[in-house]
This record gives sequence, structure tokens and C-alpha cells, in this order.
Amino acid sequence: MSIDHSSKITRQIYTGFGLIVLLIAFLGAISLIEINYLGSLTTTVYNHPLKVSNSALRARVSVVSMHRYMKDVVLAEDHESFEQAINKVETEEKQVLLNLDVIKKLILGSEGESLERKARQTFLAWEPIRAEVIQLVKNGDIKKAAQITQRRGADHEFELAQQMLNLASYAQKKADGFIQQSSQAKMNFSILTVIAVFSGAILSILIGLSTLKKVLKSHQARINIERTLRKSEERYRLLTDNAKDMIYRMSLPDGQYEYVSPASTELFGYSPSEFNSSPQLMAKCIHPDWKNYFEEQRARLIAGDMALTYEYQIVHKSGEVRWIHQRNVLVKDNDGKPIAIEAIASDLTERKNAEIRLRESNEELDAFVHTVAHDLRNPLTPIISYAEILREDYKEQLDEQGLSCLAEIEKAGTGMLYLMEGLLSLAQSGTIERPIKFVSTDEVVATVIKTLETNISTAGAILQINPLPPIHIPKTFLTQIFDNLIGNALRYAGNSGDPIEVG
Repeated sequence: MSIDHSSKITRQIYTGFGLIVLLIAFLGAISLIEINYLGSLTTTVYNHPLKVSNSALRARVSVVSMHRYMKDVVLAEDHESFEQAINKVETEEKQVLLNLDVIKKLILGSEGESLERKARQTFLAWEPIRAEVIQLVKNGDIKKAAQITQRRGADHEFELAQQMLNLASYAQKKADGFIQQSSQAKMNFSILTVIAVFSGAILSILIGLSTLKKVLKSHQARINIERTLRKSEERYRLLTDNAKDMIYRMSLPDGQYEYVSPASTELFGYSPSEFNSSPQLMAKCIHPDWKNYFEEQRARLIAGDMALTYEYQIVHKSGEVRWIHQRNVLVKDNDGKPIAIEAIASDLTERKNAEIRLRESNEELDAFVHTVAHDLRNPLTPIISYAEILREDYKEQLDEQGLSCLAEIEKAGTGMLYLMEGLLSLAQSGTIERPIKFVSTDEVVATVIKTLETNISTAGAILQINPLPPIHIPKTFLTQIFDNLIGNALRYAGNSGDPIEVG
């Protein structure tokens, strides 16, 4: 072999070796790029557990708020605060359900699915407790309602909150696992790439093929994930697009709508495209009487604070005035700066109109009661006076039975007068004040029994009267209560032969 040929072969070998090195370096660089891409992809997958964890923690906050508002239900001093406390409980329950739905959609692994089902079952078991407490409060049994809230309600709330923490812990564990797997994969591939770069020509092709195979596998995994994400987004879009309530997201501070559901057309009269093209359209829809209210809420929003709910009036595109109830979520970045509003707006017009009609009906009823009480009270006074005059001036000419009848007329008229005065007081002020002095329950019961003497005699009933304590209740109400109770007892049990006991 000549020196020239040998040199040529050497040059070819060196050239080939150089090309192989360049190829390995090129393939190694591609591998590193794809590995970093795999790491980014894994980080994207990591967002799923993060959303699950955040939803579980938000659900836990709502569970704690549910229990706190249930205490407000029990301690409510009037009907308005009672209804407000119930609305707050229902709002927090809806937030728990929304977060559980997010968890159900995103959680990974059979263990996570089991934890989510268990939490949902526990949450559904909460509803009978809430219903029982509300019914007890409506029935006036505050003490029992408080006991259930402090015991069963508190225990249930603690268990549900703990399950939410378990979900958050599970999601965090999953996230840590993804990060560890991503870091380990990046490290392994980096080592293999470095070895491939400095390996011989024989191993370079195998390493390149192996890397290429892994890159293709990673690429296919990315395609599968993107396909899954598209399907998930399509399902979410289908759900929001068909919801009766208007769902929207608005970025801050520019007020640009990022999403508006088609329900806006029915609710406001404007299509999603009109909202998207006009960020100030919502403000234009606000009823003039509510402009100041929205200015106040805007100031709060700029300060980083936002009410959980709004209730206001709008002017529909058709000119119709409507009531709107809006549930809000203020989205903030990692620095706590507000970046968006997510809200669900519902039509409250029918309910508000019903409330107005009910209020007008109550006012008419109050006016009617006032008129009846006033008109019936006027003839009672002369009846009582004439009975008293006859009993005093003609007691020598009347027998014992006649005097007794006059006394009964006077007593019945006086009782009717008390009743009319109570009705008149109720019509004027809406309430009857408690008496300053104790009312003798024994005297009230004796009066009622005297009034029902004919019914007792007809039924052939035997009454056993036990001593009763004096109480601070208006005599009119107390008389009505015992008249109803004893009258019902005579009507439904008087012929049974057993004595009727009052005690």
C-alpha cells in the first residue's frame, strides 16, 4: 500500500471519524433538546396534581366556612339574618361541589379516585344534618339545633376537612413523584448522551438509534397527552356552552373578556362576541340605580378584595329590567395580584317578583286584620258594659243562673276584647310585646276549660289539670294555644274513655 493511498485511507478514516463525532454530537444535541422538552412536558403533567391540591384546599376552606355559617343559622336573631346565613351555607356547598368536580376530572390513580369518592359521599351525608338543623331552627328548637351543630355537625365537618387534606396530600405526593421521575429521566439521558459523544464509532449508531427511539416514544406520549387534553377541553366547553347560567372570565385590570358562555344572549340580550368586542358592555347593562354599587365594588376589586356574590339589577337589551345573582372567584397570581375574575351569573327576576308580590299580599293582610280587629272591638265595649250594669243594678231581681250568665257574657266579652287588642297590636307593629309581669298559666287554663264546658260535657271527657308555671307570654297567645290543644284533645280523644291530662 503506497503512502499516498495510506494517507488517503487515513484521511478517510479521520473524515469518517469526524463525521461520526459530528453525527454523535448532533444526535446528542437533539437528544438533549428532546430530553428538556420531555422535562417540560412532565412539568405540564405536574400541573394536574397541583390543580387537584389547590381544589382540595379550597374545598376544605369552604367546608370550614359551611360549619361557621351553620352556627350563624342557629344564632340568627331574625328571619333576614337566618335566610342570609342559609344562603351562605348553600354558596359554600356549591363551592365544595365545584372543587370536587375539578378533583374528579383531574385526579390520577385508583387510590386518588377512591379518596375523591369517599370525600363526595361524606359531603352528601352532610346535607341531612344541615336540613335537620335548619328545620329545628324554624321550629324554634334552637338548643337542639345548636347541639347537633356542635357535635354531629362539627364531627362531620372535621372528617370532611380531613378528607380534603388527604386529597391534597395525595395530589402533592403524585406531583413529587412526577418531578422525581422527570429529574431522573433528564439525568439518565444526559449521562447517556455524554457517553455517546465520547464513545466509539460502533456504539454511536446504537446509542443514536436508542435515543431516536426514546425521542419518538416521547413524541408519541406528547401527542397522546395533547389528544386527551383536547377531549377534556371539548367536554368542558360543551358543559359551559349549554349551561343555563352565564359563565365568564374577565382579565384584570384591562377588563377584557377571555370567555363568555352563550347564555349571555338570554340573560343580557348580548352575544358572547358582543361582550368580547366591548369590555365595557357589562357596565353599560347595569341599571342606573346600581351604578354607585358597582363603583364601590370596582374600588374593592382594585384593592384586591372581592365579594363572593353580587345581587343587582340590569337593563336587558330589550329594555326589560332583570335581577341578577352573581357568584365570583377572584383569581390572583403568585404575588397575590388580581389577574382575572371568574363568575357565574343567574337570573333572579322571577324570585324577586314573587317576593314583591308576597310582601304586597302581607301588607294587604295586615290592613285587613287591622280593619277587622278595629271594627269588632267597637261593639264589644258596650256589650261588656251593659252586662256589668245588668249584673250590678239588677242583681236583686235576677236569680243565680241569670247572674252567672251575665258574668259569663262579661268574661267572654273581655276575653274577646283582649283578643281584638292583640290582633290590632299585631297589625300595627307586626309583633305583640311580651308582658312585663308573669301570666298565670293556671288561670288561663281554667278560663279555657270554662269556655269549653259544653264540649267537655258533650264528649263526656274527664280532665286532669296539673299545676303549671307562670310564664312571660301574651295572654291572648297563651289562651289560643290551650284552646287549640284542649279542643283537639276533646275532638279526637274525648270519647276514648281515658282522661285528658293537662300539665
